[in-house]
Amino acid sequence: MNLWVDEDLSPSLVAIARHAGYNATCVRDRGALGRTDRELARVLLDEDFVLVTDNAGDFLTLAEHAGVHPGIILLEQGSASDEAGWLTAAIQHIEAGAGERDESAALFMVNRVIEVDRERRCSEYEWPKPPPGSPPRR
Repeated sequence: MNLWVDEDLSPSLVAIARHAGYNATCVRDRGALGRTDRELARVLLDEDFVLVTDNAGDFLTLAEHAGVHPGIILLEQGSASDEAGWLTAAIQHIEAGAGERDESAALFMVNRVIEVDRERRCSEYEWPKPPPGSPPRR
């Protein structure tokens, strides 16, 4: 799984993701500070990056238009240590869910949004929402 840390979150999250065994980068390290959400979304889609952000609004709209996307992890903004704990909780949630389905973390995240609250509780949902009558995901 590839993780892309958005510019409002601490770039130190890249090290957390890499320590967990994932490829990771951030807006700053890619020289993309100030780029529009639409420009970033194109890179995320082209290179299969799960977005780690504190503001998924525009990205949810762009993901809906794309139809298929690598996934979004939504954290709150906080101190670097808070954000590290929230990302760690998200990674553990993803790995548990992927393990239950006997699939990779990257496959588990396709069209999925993981939200982590301040107490490190994770919730998830599919986005875009599947059409009525669609079979449930495994």
